[in-house]
Amino acid sequence: DFRGGTWGPDGTILFTDGPTRPIFRVPSAGGQPTQLTKLAGSDPNESHRAPEFLPDGRHFLFLAGSSNPANAGIYIGSLDGSAPTRLLPDNANGIFAPGTGLASGGHVFFLRNGTLMALPFDAVQRRATAEAFPVAENVAIAANQLYGAFSLAGNGTLAYWNGGVANDHELLWMGRSGKRLGTLGKPDLFQTPAALSPDEKVVAVTIGTLPQSDIWLMDSASGSMTRFTFGFTGAFPVWTPDGGAIVYARWKGNANDVVRRHIAGGGEELLLSNSVNGFPDDVSTDGKLIAHDMSVAKTGVDIGLLAADDDHRESVYLGSPRNERLARFSPDGRWMAYQSDESGQYQVYVQTIPAGGRKFQISTSGGTAPRWRRDGNELYYLAPDQQLMAVPVNISGGSFEPGVPQALFSAPGAQNFAVTHDGQRFLMNVPAGGESAAGPPLTVITNWQAGLKR
Repeated sequence: DFRGGTWGPDGTILFTDGPTRPIFRVPSAGGQPTQLTKLAGSDPNESHRAPEFLPDGRHFLFLAGSSNPANAGIYIGSLDGSAPTRLLPDNANGIFAPGTGLASGGHVFFLRNGTLMALPFDAVQRRATAEAFPVAENVAIAANQLYGAFSLAGNGTLAYWNGGVANDHELLWMGRSGKRLGTLGKPDLFQTPAALSPDEKVVAVTIGTLPQSDIWLMDSASGSMTRFTFGFTGAFPVWTPDGGAIVYARWKGNANDVVRRHIAGGGEELLLSNSVNGFPDDVSTDGKLIAHDMSVAKTGVDIGLLAADDDHRESVYLGSPRNERLARFSPDGRWMAYQSDESGQYQVYVQTIPAGGRKFQISTSGGTAPRWRRDGNELYYLAPDQQLMAVPVNISGGSFEPGVPQALFSAPGAQNFAVTHDGQRFLMNVPAGGESAAGPPLTVITNWQAGLKR
């Protein structure tokens, strides 16, 4: 679950192997990685990520994340392990681009509230020489990684990816045969996944650009909306089996809490604190367990189990050097469907609860985002070619017998989906405008510095 890397002129590679980890170094020829930067250890949100070498090959830029804004920002580190110095307070990666004048001159590019900025920078003295100025507006960022969608070449070419309305998605009802049954509400910044309530009357959706997002409740027939969380804090909603509450992630910098809040109102109940990417996936049919993703040092993304009541005891369902995520309880509570990249690509698997018993690979050519039908007799997932797949299964008597996956329909651009209890309708999160919708534009500017001569 790495957070960036850079390759130096002498063959040194710097990288970060997790969201709350320091920076490591390793020779490009191979060898044992050694830790280069040091975390204080008292802050669960602290991280060092997105290293980028400066021209001398001995110093590098990196992003430090922290719960304390005074400690966060873009820093300059050194291969000799000396204490880094803070260059900028901004919470995004930085990249150095050499100038066309003096050999030491250039600019550090970074994002500030969606604006691509350039800071005049002396790479020899390692200091700013003037104030930062804007270069482009509305540049996208991978919010969970804090990595901006821009790149620079040594010859002065700049490329960046615009965000904005092109990121809008729509919630589309699809029939099992592939017939479009209509959209739910208007296009918006819908994030994945949408969650259908147990009575199928309400859809809980995340709207916004992560991590600045909130959960809204939509009428599944009319699309009318009611806001559920306030303050850009909520994401990844999961309904409790009785439909009376929603479990979701509450953002906290580089970590998050897992909380529960009743539909009728009231405050948030804290279930799990300061989990790194601890996004809830599902609640068991009896309401006793919550399955959630979590990033763990040295083992990537794992699946955890959280007791929904009493002491909210946490345990690990699957924790391996591979990435396991998006777990779903079978209706009888005996099996877990999930996706794992243990084969080299994501496939859908089913395994006993607890893990360690029988295990089955469900998908054959890649698969993500598994979902069960209410009666447990069918599994669904998304294939790499954007086909919505259905797999007949038999879980009677504690046994498990999977059938052959069959494609139901194509869902171009689908991020995730919800399915009705009878398996006849699917609510797909897809790009607004359908298959012909244009993707967000990629802008390329040759000799960007020419624009400064005015």
